[in-house]
Amino acid sequence: MYKIMIADDEEVECRTLEHKIKNMDLEITILPSACDGVSLVKNVERYRPDIAIVDINMPGLSGLESIEVLQMKKIDLVIIINSAYSDFSYMQKALQLGATDYLLKPSGRPALEEALRKAIAKLESRKLLKREREKEQTAAGHFYDVAGEKWLLSLLLGEQDEKCYEWLLESYPDAKRGGIFAAWKLFGGHGNAIQSLGSLGERILECCRNFCNCIGVEHRGIYFMFLIPEEGVGEAACEQWAIRTLTIGINRLKKEQIEAFVSISRLKQEKEQFVNGIREIRIVLQGRDTPGIAVFHYHETRKVYNELSDIAAGASRLLAAGKLEECIISVRKRISSGVLTEDTDTLKEWKVKAAMLLIELEQNAELFAGEGANGYCMIWGSFSEIQSVDGLLAWVEKRIRECYRYGYHASVSSNEYVTKALIYIYENYTRDISLEETAQAVGISYFYLSRLLKQEKNTTFVEILTDTRVRKAIRLMKENEHSIKEISALVGYSNLSYFYKVLKKTTGFTAGDLKQYF
Repeated sequence: MYKIMIADDEEVECRTLEHKIKNMDLEITILPSACDGVSLVKNVERYRPDIAIVDINMPGLSGLESIEVLQMKKIDLVIIINSAYSDFSYMQKALQLGATDYLLKPSGRPALEEALRKAIAKLESRKLLKREREKEQTAAGHFYDVAGEKWLLSLLLGEQDEKCYEWLLESYPDAKRGGIFAAWKLFGGHGNAIQSLGSLGERILECCRNFCNCIGVEHRGIYFMFLIPEEGVGEAACEQWAIRTLTIGINRLKKEQIEAFVSISRLKQEKEQFVNGIREIRIVLQGRDTPGIAVFHYHETRKVYNELSDIAAGASRLLAAGKLEECIISVRKRISSGVLTEDTDTLKEWKVKAAMLLIELEQNAELFAGEGANGYCMIWGSFSEIQSVDGLLAWVEKRIRECYRYGYHASVSSNEYVTKALIYIYENYTRDISLEETAQAVGISYFYLSRLLKQEKNTTFVEILTDTRVRKAIRLMKENEHSIKEISALVGYSNLSYFYKVLKKTTGFTAGDLKQYF
Protein backbone atom coordinates (compact mmCIF):
# COMPACT_ATOMS: atom_id res chain seq x y z
CA MET A 1 0.00 0.00 0.00
CA TYR A 2 1.49 3.33 -1.11
CA LYS A 3 0.85 6.69 0.57
CA ILE A 4 -0.09 9.79 -1.41
CA MET A 5 -0.22 13.48 -0.45
CA ILE A 6 -1.95 16.31 -2.32
CA ALA A 7 -0.62 19.87 -2.16
CA ASP A 8 -2.88 22.65 -3.45
CA ASP A 9 -3.95 25.99 -2.01
CA GLU A 10 -7.51 25.38 -3.26
CA GLU A 11 -9.34 23.10 -0.83
CA VAL A 12 -11.94 22.23 -3.47
CA GLU A 13 -9.19 20.90 -5.75
CA CYS A 14 -7.77 18.78 -2.91
CA ARG A 15 -11.17 17.25 -2.11
CA THR A 16 -11.89 16.64 -5.81
CA LEU A 17 -8.62 14.77 -6.31
CA GLU A 18 -9.13 12.76 -3.12
CA HIS A 19 -12.61 11.71 -4.30
CA LYS A 20 -11.32 10.61 -7.69
CA ILE A 21 -8.47 8.62 -6.18
CA LYS A 22 -10.73 6.85 -3.65
CA ASN A 23 -12.86 5.57 -6.50
CA MET A 24 -9.91 4.08 -8.38
CA ASP A 25 -8.85 0.47 -8.02
CA LEU A 26 -5.42 1.37 -6.67
CA GLU A 27 -3.58 0.37 -3.50
CA ILE A 28 -3.16 3.93 -2.25
CA THR A 29 -3.68 5.54 1.17
CA ILE A 30 -4.49 9.26 1.11
CA LEU A 31 -2.61 11.39 3.65
CA PRO A 32 -3.67 14.83 4.97
CA SER A 33 -3.28 17.45 2.23
CA ALA A 34 -1.07 20.57 2.28
CA CYS A 35 -2.33 24.06 1.48
CA ASP A 36 1.02 25.70 0.63
CA GLY A 37 4.65 24.91 -0.15
CA VAL A 38 5.89 25.23 3.43
CA SER A 39 3.15 22.87 4.70
CA LEU A 40 4.05 20.42 1.93
CA VAL A 41 7.68 20.24 3.07
CA LYS A 42 6.68 19.82 6.74
CA ASN A 43 4.00 17.20 6.01
CA VAL A 44 6.29 15.21 3.75
CA GLU A 45 8.93 15.11 6.49
CA ARG A 46 6.28 14.03 8.99
CA TYR A 47 4.22 11.48 7.01
CA ARG A 48 6.80 10.33 4.41
CA PRO A 49 4.45 9.81 1.42
CA ASP A 50 5.50 7.77 -1.59
CA ILE A 51 3.70 10.01 -4.10
CA ALA A 52 2.86 13.72 -4.06
CA ILE A 53 0.49 15.57 -6.39
CA VAL A 54 1.73 19.16 -6.32
CA ASP A 55 0.30 22.43 -7.65
CA ILE A 56 2.85 24.92 -9.00
CA ASN A 57 1.18 28.12 -7.81
CA MET A 58 1.07 27.95 -3.99
CA PRO A 59 1.77 30.56 -1.31
CA GLY A 60 4.95 30.57 0.78
CA LEU A 61 6.94 28.36 -1.52
CA SER A 62 5.84 27.51 -5.03
CA GLY A 63 5.37 23.88 -5.91
CA LEU A 64 8.65 23.77 -7.82
CA GLU A 65 10.55 25.52 -5.03
CA SER A 66 9.17 23.10 -2.42
CA ILE A 67 10.26 20.14 -4.59
CA GLU A 68 13.77 21.62 -4.73
CA VAL A 69 13.77 21.92 -0.92
CA LEU A 70 12.71 18.27 -0.57
CA GLN A 71 15.48 17.22 -2.93
CA MET A 72 17.98 19.26 -0.91
CA LYS A 73 16.80 17.34 2.17
CA LYS A 74 17.32 14.10 0.20
CA ILE A 75 13.69 13.05 0.55
CA ASP A 76 12.84 10.64 -2.25
CA LEU A 77 9.28 10.49 -3.55
CA VAL A 78 7.46 10.40 -6.89
CA ILE A 79 6.12 13.81 -7.97
CA ILE A 80 3.10 14.50 -10.18
CA ILE A 81 2.52 18.15 -11.10
CA ASN A 82 -1.10 19.29 -11.25
CA SER A 83 -1.24 22.86 -12.57
CA ALA A 84 -3.36 25.36 -14.47
CA TYR A 85 -0.20 26.59 -16.25
CA SER A 86 0.60 25.07 -19.62
CA ASP A 87 3.78 27.15 -20.06
CA PHE A 88 6.61 25.05 -21.51
CA SER A 89 9.19 26.50 -19.09
CA TYR A 90 7.17 25.20 -16.13
CA MET A 91 6.91 21.77 -17.72
CA GLN A 92 10.62 21.73 -18.49
CA LYS A 93 11.54 22.73 -14.93
CA ALA A 94 9.18 20.10 -13.51
CA LEU A 95 10.76 17.38 -15.63
CA GLN A 96 14.24 18.54 -14.63
CA LEU A 97 13.20 18.11 -10.99
CA GLY A 98 12.14 14.54 -11.73
CA ALA A 99 8.35 14.85 -12.00
CA THR A 100 6.85 11.81 -13.70
CA ASP A 101 3.80 13.64 -15.10
CA TYR A 102 2.48 17.15 -15.71
CA LEU A 103 -1.33 17.31 -15.52
CA LEU A 104 -3.35 20.35 -16.55
CA LYS A 105 -6.28 21.43 -14.38
CA PRO A 106 -8.95 20.34 -14.35
CA SER A 107 -7.41 16.89 -14.72
CA GLY A 108 -9.80 14.21 -15.91
CA ARG A 109 -10.01 10.86 -14.18
CA PRO A 110 -8.38 8.85 -17.03
CA ALA A 111 -5.31 11.13 -17.12
CA LEU A 112 -5.05 11.17 -13.33
CA GLU A 113 -5.34 7.38 -13.07
CA GLU A 114 -2.74 6.86 -15.79
CA ALA A 115 -0.34 9.21 -13.97
CA LEU A 116 -0.86 7.36 -10.69
CA ARG A 117 -0.35 3.95 -12.28
CA LYS A 118 2.86 5.22 -13.85
CA ALA A 119 3.99 6.51 -10.43
CA ILE A 120 3.19 3.16 -8.78
CA ALA A 121 5.07 1.32 -11.51
CA LYS A 122 8.08 3.53 -10.84
CA LEU A 123 7.88 2.79 -7.12
CA GLU A 124 7.60 -0.93 -7.78
CA SER A 125 10.60 -0.74 -10.04
CA ARG A 126 12.58 1.07 -7.35
CA LYS A 127 11.56 -1.51 -4.76
CA LEU A 128 12.62 -4.37 -7.02
CA LEU A 129 15.91 -2.65 -7.84
CA LYS A 130 16.56 -2.07 -4.13
CA ARG A 131 15.99 -5.76 -3.33
CA GLU A 132 18.28 -6.80 -6.17
CA ARG A 133 20.99 -4.41 -5.01
CA GLU A 134 20.74 -5.69 -1.45
CA LYS A 135 21.25 -9.25 -2.73
CA GLU A 136 24.14 -8.14 -4.90
CA GLN A 137 25.77 -6.23 -2.06
CA THR A 138 25.45 -9.21 0.26
CA ALA A 139 26.94 -11.54 -2.33
CA ALA A 140 29.59 -9.06 -3.48
CA GLY A 141 30.77 -7.63 -0.14
CA HIS A 142 34.18 -9.18 -0.64
CA PHE A 143 34.26 -7.85 -4.21
CA TYR A 144 33.87 -4.24 -3.03
CA ASP A 145 36.62 -4.70 -0.45
CA VAL A 146 38.93 -5.98 -3.17
CA ALA A 147 37.90 -3.09 -5.47
CA GLY A 148 38.65 -0.62 -2.66
CA GLU A 149 42.07 -2.16 -2.10
CA LYS A 150 42.81 -2.05 -5.83
CA TRP A 151 41.74 1.62 -5.97
CA LEU A 152 43.99 2.49 -3.04
CA LEU A 153 46.89 0.65 -4.66
CA SER A 154 46.33 2.55 -7.91
CA LEU A 155 46.71 5.83 -5.99
CA LEU A 156 49.93 4.53 -4.43
CA LEU A 157 51.22 3.94 -7.96
CA GLY A 158 50.29 7.51 -8.92
CA GLU A 159 47.29 6.97 -11.20
CA GLN A 160 43.70 6.57 -10.00
CA ASP A 161 41.72 3.52 -11.17
CA GLU A 162 38.45 5.22 -12.16
CA LYS A 163 36.42 2.01 -12.40
CA CYS A 164 37.44 0.86 -8.94
CA TYR A 165 36.60 4.33 -7.64
CA GLU A 166 33.08 3.97 -9.08
CA TRP A 167 32.75 0.60 -7.30
CA LEU A 168 33.99 2.23 -4.10
CA LEU A 169 31.21 4.84 -4.35
CA GLU A 170 28.64 2.07 -4.79
CA SER A 171 29.77 0.58 -1.51
CA TYR A 172 30.43 3.90 0.28
CA PRO A 173 28.34 6.72 -1.28
CA ASP A 174 29.59 9.16 1.38
CA ALA A 175 33.04 8.94 -0.23
CA LYS A 176 31.74 11.50 -2.74
CA ARG A 177 32.37 14.08 -0.02
CA GLY A 178 36.01 13.01 0.12
CA GLY A 179 38.12 11.67 2.94
CA ILE A 180 41.45 11.51 4.76
CA PHE A 181 44.40 9.24 4.00
CA ALA A 182 46.54 7.60 6.69
CA ALA A 183 49.67 5.42 6.68
CA TRP A 184 50.68 3.05 9.50
CA LYS A 185 54.28 2.11 10.25
CA LEU A 186 54.32 -0.55 12.98
CA PHE A 187 57.05 -1.30 15.53
CA GLY A 188 57.47 -4.52 17.53
CA GLY A 189 59.79 -5.30 20.42
CA HIS A 190 63.01 -3.25 20.73
CA GLY A 191 61.57 -0.67 18.31
CA ASN A 192 62.08 -2.81 15.21
CA ALA A 193 59.80 -1.98 12.29
CA ILE A 194 57.41 -4.77 11.31
CA GLN A 195 57.91 -5.48 7.61
CA SER A 196 55.28 -8.20 7.27
CA LEU A 197 52.00 -6.97 8.70
CA GLY A 198 50.06 -10.21 8.30
CA SER A 199 46.73 -9.98 10.12
CA LEU A 200 47.71 -6.75 11.91
CA GLY A 201 46.42 -4.61 9.04
CA GLU A 202 43.08 -6.39 9.11
CA ARG A 203 42.80 -5.81 12.85
CA ILE A 204 43.57 -2.11 12.39
CA LEU A 205 40.89 -1.86 9.71
CA GLU A 206 38.34 -3.77 11.78
CA CYS A 207 38.96 -1.51 14.77
CA CYS A 208 38.56 1.72 12.76
CA ARG A 209 35.43 0.41 11.04
CA ASN A 210 33.70 0.46 14.41
CA PHE A 211 33.79 4.26 14.19
CA CYS A 212 33.75 5.13 10.47
CA ASN A 213 33.72 3.73 6.96
CA CYS A 214 37.23 3.04 5.71
CA ILE A 215 39.33 0.83 3.47
CA GLY A 216 42.92 -0.32 3.81
CA VAL A 217 45.71 -2.15 2.02
CA GLU A 218 49.27 -3.21 2.81
CA HIS A 219 52.03 -2.02 0.49
CA ARG A 220 55.75 -2.56 1.10
CA GLY A 221 55.47 -2.95 4.86
CA ILE A 222 53.18 0.08 5.34
CA TYR A 223 49.43 -0.13 5.94
CA PHE A 224 47.58 2.57 3.98
CA MET A 225 44.02 3.65 4.75
CA PHE A 226 41.30 5.92 3.40
CA LEU A 227 38.86 7.18 6.05
CA ILE A 228 35.46 8.59 5.10
CA PRO A 229 34.18 11.23 7.56
CA GLU A 230 30.61 11.05 8.78
CA GLU A 231 28.15 13.61 7.45
CA GLY A 232 28.31 16.74 9.54
CA VAL A 233 32.05 16.53 10.26
CA GLY A 234 33.15 19.83 8.70
CA GLU A 235 36.50 20.58 7.11
CA ALA A 236 37.76 22.41 10.18
CA ALA A 237 36.93 19.52 12.54
CA CYS A 238 38.06 16.72 10.23
CA GLU A 239 41.68 16.67 11.39
CA GLN A 240 40.78 16.13 15.06
CA TRP A 241 38.16 13.55 14.08
CA ALA A 242 40.79 11.53 12.20
CA ILE A 243 43.27 11.77 15.09
CA ARG A 244 40.66 10.54 17.60
CA THR A 245 39.62 7.65 15.36
CA LEU A 246 43.16 6.48 14.61
CA THR A 247 44.31 6.88 18.21
CA ILE A 248 41.78 4.23 19.22
CA GLY A 249 43.50 1.80 16.83
CA ILE A 250 46.93 2.81 18.14
CA ASN A 251 45.86 2.09 21.74
CA ARG A 252 44.44 -1.31 20.76
CA LEU A 253 47.80 -2.34 19.25
CA LYS A 254 49.67 -1.22 22.38
CA LYS A 255 47.86 -3.94 24.31
CA GLU A 256 49.64 -6.42 22.02
CA GLN A 257 53.02 -4.78 22.62
CA ILE A 258 52.92 -3.21 19.15
CA GLU A 259 53.42 0.51 18.63
CA ALA A 260 52.79 2.61 15.54
CA PHE A 261 53.61 5.85 13.83
CA VAL A 262 50.61 7.12 11.84
CA SER A 263 50.76 9.91 9.24
CA ILE A 264 47.56 11.73 8.29
CA SER A 265 46.75 13.79 5.18
CA ARG A 266 44.62 16.91 5.01
CA LEU A 267 40.97 16.42 4.04
CA LYS A 268 40.63 15.76 0.30
CA GLN A 269 37.18 16.66 -0.99
CA GLU A 270 37.72 16.17 -4.73
CA LYS A 271 38.85 12.93 -6.36
CA GLU A 272 41.46 14.89 -8.31
CA GLN A 273 43.15 15.62 -4.95
CA PHE A 274 43.46 11.98 -3.84
CA VAL A 275 46.91 11.36 -5.32
CA ASN A 276 48.12 14.45 -3.42
CA GLY A 277 46.71 12.88 -0.25
CA ILE A 278 48.97 9.86 -0.78
CA ARG A 279 51.95 12.18 -1.35
CA GLU A 280 51.20 14.01 1.90
CA ILE A 281 51.18 10.90 4.11
CA ARG A 282 54.35 9.63 2.44
CA ILE A 283 56.10 12.96 3.10
CA VAL A 284 55.15 12.84 6.81
CA LEU A 285 56.19 9.16 7.01
CA GLN A 286 59.73 9.73 5.70
CA GLY A 287 62.45 9.12 8.28
CA ARG A 288 60.01 8.27 11.09
CA ASP A 289 61.42 5.52 13.30
CA THR A 290 59.61 6.18 16.57
CA PRO A 291 55.91 5.84 17.53
CA GLY A 292 53.60 8.84 17.23
CA ILE A 293 50.98 10.52 15.08
CA ALA A 294 51.33 13.54 12.79
CA VAL A 295 49.22 15.49 10.31
CA PHE A 296 50.58 16.94 7.08
CA HIS A 297 50.79 20.75 7.06
CA TYR A 298 51.83 22.95 4.20
CA HIS A 299 54.90 25.02 4.91
CA GLU A 300 53.73 27.49 2.29
CA THR A 301 50.25 27.80 0.84
CA ARG A 302 50.23 27.99 -2.93
CA LYS A 303 48.91 31.29 -4.20
CA VAL A 304 47.66 31.68 -7.75
CA TYR A 305 48.43 34.99 -9.45
CA ASN A 306 45.22 36.56 -10.74
CA GLU A 307 45.99 38.57 -13.85
CA LEU A 308 42.41 39.84 -14.05
CA SER A 309 42.66 41.59 -10.68
CA ASP A 310 45.25 43.91 -12.28
CA ILE A 311 42.68 45.23 -14.74
CA ALA A 312 39.70 45.43 -12.36
CA ALA A 313 40.23 49.10 -11.51
CA GLY A 314 40.71 50.07 -15.17
CA ALA A 315 37.65 48.06 -16.22
CA SER A 316 35.59 49.82 -13.55
CA ARG A 317 36.70 53.23 -14.81
CA LEU A 318 35.71 52.27 -18.36
CA LEU A 319 32.25 51.17 -17.21
CA ALA A 320 31.80 54.33 -15.13
CA ALA A 321 32.72 56.37 -18.22
CA GLY A 322 30.12 54.53 -20.30
CA LYS A 323 32.75 52.65 -22.38
CA LEU A 324 31.11 49.23 -22.10
CA GLU A 325 32.39 47.72 -25.37
CA GLU A 326 35.93 48.89 -24.70
CA CYS A 327 35.80 47.25 -21.27
CA ILE A 328 34.55 43.95 -22.72
CA ILE A 329 37.26 43.91 -25.40
CA SER A 330 39.93 44.56 -22.77
CA VAL A 331 38.76 41.71 -20.52
CA ARG A 332 38.29 39.24 -23.39
CA LYS A 333 41.78 40.04 -24.68
CA ARG A 334 43.37 39.44 -21.27
CA ILE A 335 41.59 36.09 -20.84
CA SER A 336 42.36 34.92 -24.39
CA SER A 337 46.04 35.76 -24.01
CA GLY A 338 46.23 34.04 -20.63
CA VAL A 339 44.49 30.74 -21.39
CA LEU A 340 47.18 29.04 -23.43
CA THR A 341 45.73 25.55 -23.03
CA GLU A 342 42.17 24.37 -22.55
CA ASP A 343 42.83 21.55 -20.10
CA THR A 344 40.50 21.13 -17.13
CA ASP A 345 42.84 22.64 -14.52
CA THR A 346 43.60 25.74 -16.61
CA LEU A 347 39.93 26.38 -17.38
CA LYS A 348 39.03 25.86 -13.73
CA GLU A 349 41.67 28.40 -12.69
CA TRP A 350 40.49 31.05 -15.15
CA LYS A 351 36.86 30.53 -14.19
CA VAL A 352 37.68 31.56 -10.64
CA LYS A 353 39.76 34.51 -11.86
CA ALA A 354 36.84 35.71 -14.02
CA ALA A 355 34.37 35.34 -11.16
CA MET A 356 36.67 37.32 -8.86
CA LEU A 357 36.86 40.07 -11.48
CA LEU A 358 33.06 40.30 -11.63
CA ILE A 359 32.86 40.51 -7.84
CA GLU A 360 35.38 43.36 -7.88
CA LEU A 361 33.46 45.17 -10.64
CA GLU A 362 30.26 44.87 -8.64
CA GLN A 363 32.00 46.11 -5.50
CA ASN A 364 33.43 49.08 -7.37
CA ALA A 365 29.96 49.83 -8.77
CA GLU A 366 28.76 50.48 -5.23
CA LEU A 367 31.08 53.50 -5.15
CA PHE A 368 29.13 54.97 -8.06
CA ALA A 369 25.56 53.93 -7.33
CA GLY A 370 25.32 52.65 -3.78
CA GLU A 371 24.85 49.01 -2.79
CA GLY A 372 21.77 47.50 -4.43
CA ALA A 373 20.51 50.90 -5.56
CA ASN A 374 20.08 50.22 -9.27
CA GLY A 375 19.09 46.59 -9.39
CA TYR A 376 20.80 43.26 -9.25
CA CYS A 377 22.74 40.90 -11.52
CA MET A 378 23.53 37.27 -10.77
CA ILE A 379 27.20 36.35 -10.59
CA TRP A 380 26.94 32.56 -10.36
CA GLY A 381 24.05 31.86 -12.74
CA SER A 382 25.20 29.25 -15.34
CA PHE A 383 28.77 29.49 -13.95
CA SER A 384 29.04 25.74 -13.32
CA GLU A 385 27.99 25.04 -16.92
CA ILE A 386 31.14 26.64 -18.43
CA GLN A 387 33.05 23.88 -20.22
CA SER A 388 35.29 25.77 -22.67
CA VAL A 389 37.21 29.00 -23.18
CA ASP A 390 34.53 30.24 -25.59
CA GLY A 391 31.92 29.49 -22.94
CA LEU A 392 33.94 31.42 -20.37
CA LEU A 393 34.29 34.43 -22.68
CA ALA A 394 30.55 34.43 -23.40
CA TRP A 395 29.77 34.19 -19.67
CA VAL A 396 32.12 37.06 -18.81
CA GLU A 397 30.70 39.32 -21.53
CA LYS A 398 27.12 38.65 -20.43
CA ARG A 399 27.93 39.34 -16.77
CA ILE A 400 29.84 42.54 -17.54
CA ARG A 401 26.87 43.84 -19.55
CA GLU A 402 24.52 43.06 -16.66
CA CYS A 403 26.91 44.64 -14.15
CA TYR A 404 27.10 47.78 -16.32
CA ARG A 405 23.37 47.94 -16.79
CA TYR A 406 22.37 47.45 -13.16
CA GLY A 407 25.39 48.79 -11.29
CA TYR A 408 26.98 51.56 -13.35
CA HIS A 409 24.23 52.85 -15.62
CA ALA A 410 22.12 54.97 -13.31
CA SER A 411 19.48 55.71 -15.93
CA VAL A 412 18.22 52.11 -15.97
CA SER A 413 14.79 52.05 -14.37
CA SER A 414 13.58 49.13 -12.30
CA ASN A 415 10.25 48.21 -10.80
CA GLU A 416 9.89 50.07 -7.51
CA TYR A 417 8.95 46.93 -5.57
CA VAL A 418 11.81 44.91 -7.04
CA THR A 419 14.31 47.62 -6.12
CA LYS A 420 12.96 47.78 -2.56
CA ALA A 421 13.07 44.01 -2.27
CA LEU A 422 16.69 43.87 -3.46
CA ILE A 423 17.72 46.54 -0.99
CA TYR A 424 15.90 44.65 1.77
CA ILE A 425 17.83 41.47 0.88
CA TYR A 426 21.13 43.38 0.89
CA GLU A 427 20.36 44.82 4.31
CA ASN A 428 19.07 41.59 5.90
CA TYR A 429 20.85 38.68 4.19
CA THR A 430 22.63 37.79 7.45
CA ARG A 431 19.28 36.75 8.95
CA ASP A 432 17.01 33.84 8.05
CA ILE A 433 14.72 35.99 5.88
CA SER A 434 12.00 34.64 3.63
CA LEU A 435 10.14 35.68 0.50
CA GLU A 436 7.04 36.31 2.62
CA GLU A 437 8.89 38.58 5.05
CA THR A 438 10.52 40.53 2.22
CA ALA A 439 7.21 40.99 0.39
CA GLN A 440 5.57 42.24 3.56
CA ALA A 441 8.42 44.72 4.08
CA VAL A 442 7.96 46.22 0.59
CA GLY A 443 4.16 46.20 0.81
CA ILE A 444 3.02 43.53 -1.69
CA SER A 445 2.04 39.86 -1.62
CA TYR A 446 4.77 37.23 -1.77
CA PHE A 447 3.19 35.74 -4.88
CA TYR A 448 3.30 39.09 -6.70
CA LEU A 449 6.90 39.70 -5.59
CA SER A 450 7.92 36.23 -6.77
CA ARG A 451 6.37 36.92 -10.17
CA LEU A 452 8.08 40.34 -10.42
CA LEU A 453 11.50 38.84 -9.65
CA LYS A 454 10.96 36.21 -12.30
CA GLN A 455 9.79 38.77 -14.88
CA GLU A 456 12.47 41.40 -14.26
CA LYS A 457 15.46 39.36 -13.06
CA ASN A 458 14.65 35.90 -14.41
CA THR A 459 15.44 34.38 -11.03
CA THR A 460 13.91 33.51 -7.66
CA PHE A 461 14.12 34.99 -4.19
CA VAL A 462 16.12 32.00 -2.91
CA GLU A 463 18.62 32.25 -5.78
CA ILE A 464 19.13 35.98 -5.15
CA LEU A 465 19.60 35.44 -1.41
CA THR A 466 22.08 32.59 -1.97
CA ASP A 467 23.97 34.52 -4.64
CA THR A 468 24.23 37.53 -2.31
CA ARG A 469 25.46 35.47 0.63
CA VAL A 470 28.09 33.63 -1.42
CA ARG A 471 29.48 36.86 -2.88
CA LYS A 472 29.66 38.42 0.58
CA ALA A 473 31.39 35.28 1.89
CA ILE A 474 34.02 35.43 -0.86
CA ARG A 475 34.68 39.10 -0.11
CA LEU A 476 35.22 38.24 3.56
CA MET A 477 37.49 35.32 2.62
CA LYS A 478 39.54 37.71 0.49
CA GLU A 479 39.91 40.16 3.41
CA ASN A 480 41.36 37.23 5.43
CA GLU A 481 40.25 38.66 8.77
CA HIS A 482 37.83 35.87 9.74
CA SER A 483 37.84 32.10 9.94
CA ILE A 484 35.58 30.14 7.60
CA LYS A 485 33.31 29.32 10.53
CA GLU A 486 32.98 33.02 11.37
CA ILE A 487 32.32 33.89 7.72
CA SER A 488 29.61 31.24 7.54
CA ALA A 489 27.80 32.85 10.49
CA LEU A 490 28.36 36.40 9.20
CA VAL A 491 26.58 35.68 5.91
CA GLY A 492 23.61 33.90 7.46
CA TYR A 493 24.60 30.22 7.68
CA SER A 494 24.71 28.94 11.26
CA ASN A 495 25.56 25.41 10.06
CA LEU A 496 29.15 25.32 8.77
CA SER A 497 28.67 22.01 6.95
CA TYR A 498 25.66 23.41 5.10
CA PHE A 499 27.64 26.54 4.18
CA TYR A 500 30.34 24.35 2.60
CA LYS A 501 27.68 22.56 0.57
CA VAL A 502 26.09 25.81 -0.61
CA LEU A 503 29.49 27.26 -1.54
CA LYS A 504 30.45 24.15 -3.52
CA LYS A 505 27.04 23.85 -5.23
CA THR A 506 26.89 27.56 -6.13
CA THR A 507 30.45 28.12 -7.33
CA GLY A 508 31.70 24.62 -8.08
CA PHE A 509 34.70 25.22 -5.80
CA THR A 510 35.60 24.49 -2.19
CA ALA A 511 36.70 27.20 0.24
CA GLY A 512 40.26 25.87 0.01
CA ASP A 513 40.24 26.13 -3.78
CA LEU A 514 38.99 29.72 -3.71
CA LYS A 515 41.51 30.87 -1.10
CA GLN A 516 44.34 30.25 -3.56
CA TYR A 517 43.20 33.29 -5.56
CA PHE A 518 43.16 35.85 -2.73
